[in-house]
Amino acid sequence: MDIEKDIKQIENFVRSLKKTDIVELVWEKDGQKLGFKKDENCLSSQQESRLKLRKTRNEEQVKTEEGSSLPAENNYKTIKSKMVGTFYIAATADNTNYVNEGAEVKTGQKICVIEAMKVMREIKIDEDAKIIKVLIENGHPVEYGQDMFLIEPVIRENDVSADKGKTNNKGTTD
Repeated sequence: MDIEKDIKQIENFVRSLKKTDIVELVWEKDGQKLGFKKDENCLSSQQESRLKLRKTRNEEQVKTEEGSSLPAENNYKTIKSKMVGTFYIAATADNTNYVNEGAEVKTGQKICVIEAMKVMREIKIDEDAKIIKVLIENGHPVEYGQDMFLIEPVIRENDVSADKGKTNNKGTTD
């Protein structure tokens, strides 16, 4: 039966997943999606150490080329991956990047693509910002929750002036 074959395939898939340090994975077949997520409390010590090492490497990527950390008084944020897949900063190797370090981007602008199971998902930014650092290399794997970009939110002049005329909760203007 086809169902028995699918069940055996899923069981094999889960067994294979248990042997890796992947925490979450979505599997799609014939339009049907199936998600797997490990309880991080159930990780083996080896998987836990690999996960800690990966987090440490991500933190080290935030450091500048000179080796010094970014200033503590900045208001930098990170954009995290919401899925597992392959990170692409450009449509093809020959194309220009969607964004570059130092570029200012506007809300809703495409900043990268993550490919998973032959499906390309566009990732758009949620706020106006300046790209400080791209933390993942083009074509490299990205994990769920992994930092992809270091950004600095941009406050535009018209945003500040629009707030000045608003009434505060005391009934007076600021």
